[in-house]
Amino acid sequence: MGALAMQDVILKLFWHADRREWDELIKCFGHRLLADYSSITGKPAKEIDPADQIAMWKPLLGGFDATQHLLSGIRVESTEESATAYAQFQAQHVLGDEFWMLGGSYEFGLERVNHGWCVTRMVVTKLWESGNTELPRKVLDKA
Repeated sequence: MGALAMQDVILKLFWHADRREWDELIKCFGHRLLADYSSITGKPAKEIDPADQIAMWKPLLGGFDATQHLLSGIRVESTEESATAYAQFQAQHVLGDEFWMLGGSYEFGLERVNHGWCVTRMVVTKLWESGNTELPRKVLDKA
């Protein structure tokens, strides 16, 4: 039951992000988030308030006509109070007739809280990308 609950919160995170359900998305996180997108951005990992992370995602994800984050092979290693989960991903981002797609893996840190499990760490490792790799910049420039 524990591993399924952990997988569920990870899947909900991307479900709500793709649907721009920001108020539901925030419920997937703990009080702080270690966000590491260095393999995509080249910027170092940072600890951030989840609300601030979502505020950064809003103009990016919200600027695309559609996004779809697909996860597979979610594997969980846990103790009673914390867990690490690993998943493969493909993320599609569409703007008009252009797209940017990337794939790789995620590592998530999770902690048990009163209402279940929450995500406290997200480390993405990009393995490949295709399409217009400048599309995120184009989206943010028009925001």
